[in-house]
Amino acid sequence: MTFSVHDGLPPDLLEKLLKFITRQQEQITQQQEQIIQLQGQVKALEAEIRRLKKLPPKPDIKPNTKPPDDNTGAEGNDTSDPETSKKRKVKKPNEKTRVKPVANPGT
Repeated sequence: MTFSVHDGLPPDLLEKLLKFITRQQEQITQQQEQIIQLQGQVKALEAEIRRLKKLPPKPDIKPNTKPPDDNTGAEGNDTSDPETSKKRKVKKPNEKTRVKPVANPGT
């Protein structure tokens, strides 16, 4: 048994729904184009404000991107080489493992 959208709907209602959906798709497309245009205007106006206030131009900062991970497995996680690892973890002594100075009772 197959189910169809046409089952149980009058043909005139189906036609009205399709026209409505088409109109909404066109409106969404127009709004997307308008958003792009307005975003360009905002950037231009921000640049003009910076110029009139004699501020430096907005810096071109690239987003952070994760470098591709070519090394998978145990070799990729080796942190013993200080040049390849950004931070090395150093174990700090705790109170129990510290060497305490011995007082010289003989003097």
